[in-house]
Amino acid sequence: MKARPKIERPEPDPVPTEPAEDDGGDVVGIRCPNCASRLCPVMWTRKTTKGRIRRARQCVHCRRRFGTTEIATGAQT
Repeated sequence: MKARPKIERPEPDPVPTEPAEDDGGDVVGIRCPNCASRLCPVMWTRKTTKGRIRRARQCVHCRRRFGTTEIATGAQT
């Protein structure tokens, strides 16, 4: 039998170890738990109980996904 050709896969991007520079994200105070970057745009928003909003975000710097629960005012719900 013939040997199968080896498939070359690209190596994944290394996870940065140092914090990213201050890049002025959309919300002050929300930082990526992995690399401390502030540039974490919202992927989706869902309304939950008692006037809270659940938002899923993804870091632009290291691509980590994380969720936030925020207290909303009447204008935001």
